[in-house]
Amino acid sequence: MSFRFSFSLSLLLAAFALNGCKDKPPPEVVITKAMRSEAAHLVSEAEFAMQLRDFARAEPLLVKVVEILPDEGDHWVMLGGIRRRLDNTGGARIAYHQALGAFERAYQKEPSRGDLLLQQVYVQALLGDTARAKTLLEKAGKDHPTDRQVQNFIQTRVLEQLLADRAFREVAL
Repeated sequence: MSFRFSFSLSLLLAAFALNGCKDKPPPEVVITKAMRSEAAHLVSEAEFAMQLRDFARAEPLLVKVVEILPDEGDHWVMLGGIRRRLDNTGGARIAYHQALGAFERAYQKEPSRGDLLLQQVYVQALLGDTARAKTLLEKAGKDHPTDRQVQNFIQTRVLEQLLADRAFREVAL
């Protein structure tokens, strides 16, 4: 067998192997108390940098946080906002999509938590998909008629207020 043929065969076999892995969920990551502590310290540093408007300093700190705690949607939202302020629209979009996925997975695990649907509404608005945000808000209202937070969000028209807010528009796509 020639080198070129065996290399091509190896690539083809690798592609088949990777293709077969698509349906398998990623392995559960065990997050220790020490990891959470490290992430909390990094978030604190990032928040301090954000107060100083040193977004270039905050961004790599938040990248480390989401590497440690990939299913914490709030941290992905923070990272997206920082990237948006740094004019990294593509990076912000990726972070917001990661946040959305984290909130969707959390809601699947705990469908009684209406606040997780509200988080999805918020992220959809950040992504600029106001139609999807409104649809999710309607779903939240129907699925959680006794949830005070959900009903207050709807009755006080928080989504409309967010969309009109200058600070929100600075980090939205």
